[in-house]
Order: sequence, then C-alpha cells, then structure tokens
Amino acid sequence: MLFTSLMVALAGKGSPMSTSKQYRTKVAEYSQLIKTAKCPSEVRELQELERSFAALADNEQWLSDNDDKTVHASQKERLG
Repeated sequence: MLFTSLMVALAGKGSPMSTSKQYRTKVAEYSQLIKTAKCPSEVRELQELERSFAALADNEQWLSDNDDKTVHASQKERLG
C-alpha cells in the first residue's frame, strides 16, 4: 500500500515531480494529513510517505547544489 501511494503521488497529473520544492510541498501535505489520521497504521503510513518525500527533496537539493561536482554522461564517455 505504501509503495503504491508513493507511486501514485509521484505520477500526479502531467509530468513527474522533479524539483526539491515540489517534494517539499508533498512533505507538507502529508504532515497535515498525519494530523487527521484516524488510526495508528494510517499515521505510520503517512509518516513513511512524509519521510520518503523528505529524502527525495534532500537528494534533489543535493544534486542541484553539487551539479558541478558530478560526472555527467557526456563527461563519463570522454573519461572512459
């Protein structure tokens, strides 16, 4: 169920989410949903989704901040 919810949230409408800001928006949405959860299992599932999106946001931000320090496909071909 958790994985399915994550994939549905990622798919959304149109193109998939790709920016830290969009992931942070999902974190905020799940944070609000946690407050209205009706049972402990629902709270746990929503907390896991919140953590997953926070990790995605952190990773996306790191990639953005360190783009100049990463090897891109065209660079890899030249180096290899």
